Amino acid sequence: MKNIAFALFLVLFLTQCTKFGKNISVEGRLLNPLTGEGIAEMEIYMSRSKSSTIEGGGKKVKTSTTDADGYFRMDRLGVLEGHSVNAGNVTNMYHLGWFSEDGEELTKSAKLGLPKGKTTRANYYVVPFGKMKIALNAVNCEGPSDILVYERNYITDPSYSGFIPLTFTGCYNNPGAFAEVPSGYYQIKLTITRSGITSVIEQQIFVPGNGEYETIINY
Repeated sequence: MKNIAFALFLVLFLTQCTKFGKNISVEGRLLNPLTGEGIAEMEIYMSRSKSSTIEGGGKKVKTSTTDADGYFRMDRLGVLEGHSVNAGNVTNMYHLGWFSEDGEELTKSAKLGLPKGKTTRANYYVVPFGKMKIALNAVNCEGPSDILVYERNYITDPSYSGFIPLTFTGCYNNPGAFAEVPSGYYQIKLTITRSGITSVIEQQIFVPGNGEYETIINY
């Protein structure tokens, strides 16, 4: 009788959890926003932060592998807070973060909190790396008093901290060298001061994923 009573209690408990919206669901897509292509066979997992910790924060309670078009879905019957969806296991890519279905940024973190009682729909953006080579050639140099301020900004993710403005004096030339960077759009800006007169050269470039971009800028 005790076993029967416990079984009935468990069924009632689980039924009530589902009835009152305690289930946790997430669905979305892992994709490259530059091309719209899904990323296949990558692990996305659900974790609960109030359990024993693992690298990245939280205990894995559910995992999903993205399909051929990058889609995934996970469901869990849970009555406790602290669930998140995580894309921290996606490797060899630059992570842009979680975005809503209409492209609004939700968080730059690889972890997105999941509310109870609803299905969260969110996509995770990643881009592959490429290589960039920028050569600078001072064709109009007037001497050691020339000043060059060189800036590179990653338009695809303005918060990217991989570059800082650099200042050079004199007849500065640099043949450049290929460096690994996230693929996407970049803004190159040169601010040149000669004989007290300042001019600006700006150029937008695109670094392809798993490809190379190189150019020479004469100033």
